[in-house]
Amino acid sequence: MPRDRPIWSAVMIELELLPSAGRRRAAFITAVVIGGLFTLGATAGAGTPGLLIGLAITAVLLGVMFVHLRQARIEITGSQLIVHGALVTRRRERSRAASVVRAVVIPVRGPSTDTVFVRGTDDAVLLRIHGNNYDRDDLDRLVAHLGLPATGPDRPVTAAQLARQYPRIVPWIERHPFKFAFAIAFGFMALIVAAAAIVSAVNL
Repeated sequence: MPRDRPIWSAVMIELELLPSAGRRRAAFITAVVIGGLFTLGATAGAGTPGLLIGLAITAVLLGVMFVHLRQARIEITGSQLIVHGALVTRRRERSRAASVVRAVVIPVRGPSTDTVFVRGTDDAVLLRIHGNNYDRDDLDRLVAHLGLPATGPDRPVTAAQLARQYPRIVPWIERHPFKFAFAIAFGFMALIVAAAAIVSAVNL
């Protein structure tokens, strides 16, 4: 949901993007479905207490989603790029932006995400804008308004594939999700073994 007329506040906002009605509706439906499934499982396992816990968790989930979508927006001023979230607002000086990479990134789980990477002169990522809340047309307008050289793969890619074309554009964890998961699992197992060894030594 773009607004490209000047909006006067403390500074003049050249472009403001808000989550589209369709994306907001989809987010709430997803939250209701997840909460409903959790509530059904909790009710089956614990009866009335489980039902009450499930309803409470669903209410919290919907509240968090409402706050997130109410706060989420992208703003471009004459001097800054600003991405607002529920808890964090990221601001970058517009003068530092040198190029844009646009890619549909395929995660290990979940749907592919249209993503805009704003990079500096050293190719470091200044801002990563996930398109979950925004229509493709809105992101098109964002990239066009920035007026920076824009490139990107012509098909959906994984984070590892994107990094081969644009080094350092995504973090190591995202490039190697299975190695990261293995490292976490190995570390957890090592912790259990060490704890067991300590308990055995104390009991000797």
